[in-house]
Amino acid sequence: MQKAQPNRYQLEENKRPLNYNYTQNKKYVQYDSEYSDPSDIDDSLSFEQDDVIYEKEPQQDVSTKGDIDICTLKEYKPFIVKNILSTEEDFLPPSDYQRCKTKYRRAILDWLLRVHKEFAFSDDTLFTSIGLFDRISRTLKIKRCHFQLFAATSMWIAAKLQETTTPALSDFIYLCENSYNEKEFLDCERVFCSALRFNLTAPNPREFYMPITSKKEFRDIATVADMFMKVSMFSEIYDQTLPSVAAVASIYVATRITKSNTDCFREIGSLEGVDPAQVSNFAVSILNTFNWLISSGGEGLLTLVNEALADFPASIPDFTEEYIENIESSPLPFLE
Repeated sequence: MQKAQPNRYQLEENKRPLNYNYTQNKKYVQYDSEYSDPSDIDDSLSFEQDDVIYEKEPQQDVSTKGDIDICTLKEYKPFIVKNILSTEEDFLPPSDYQRCKTKYRRAILDWLLRVHKEFAFSDDTLFTSIGLFDRISRTLKIKRCHFQLFAATSMWIAAKLQETTTPALSDFIYLCENSYNEKEFLDCERVFCSALRFNLTAPNPREFYMPITSKKEFRDIATVADMFMKVSMFSEIYDQTLPSVAAVASIYVATRITKSNTDCFREIGSLEGVDPAQVSNFAVSILNTFNWLISSGGEGLLTLVNEALADFPASIPDFTEEYIENIESSPLPFLE
């Protein structure tokens, strides 16, 4: 009788009980002061990968394919927006949470943008993966040598949640230049599930943005708003900002640049409870982040911005201090 082959996903000899706390796995997590002030991070660290290893048809917005998007149905819209507004605060970090160094976080996010483009993932997958990475990095003290592993795992989990076709795990291993093996990815996935208590899906700004994409008259606003929402992910305060605030601020900046009225906000639904002061503050942060991008931004984000603006008829103004101050001081009647 042929001996049954072991399951390749089964843990090794030291089988752990079902209630094993994977967040205590010292291989991936450390509990010391090194994380809070990672001054020894190699600034030259980058994750370059130019080879195309996975090809599939790029996913289009449902609005461009003529399909029905649940966010555009009037009978569902109020309930969707109300539910998002009521749950988004549950995923914000505590006031004393630990933070990843901004420069290193931006390098990781830029790499995730390139992975997102390589696999032709949807934008929902991108926002979900960055949300997962931010939540796990402020929940655990991750060893810096495993930051890329956690970033790649967040994209892998997000693809399972948002995509109809998920790339093989070997593709992610290849993109990490074989720095990690399959078992390390599986262990890291368990760390995510344990540390986040299986709450893997959180509200993201794109859920507020989707309703305006179906309207032809708001197409320019939607294009610019989508670009600024992706720029906003690189903001120093993105992980402290409610998704509703990030979305409204991005759309508001887009309306100012396209010199459009604010009728598009009616498509989103009731924004009762969104703080105008927070919107203005995050709008300023978006413009400052855009200025950083133009001067020294990462390759992935810069490519994304150039592609977004390639077909845009108007030019993006210079975000001078005077322009930013004007944005900050302007009233927001659509939130009243």
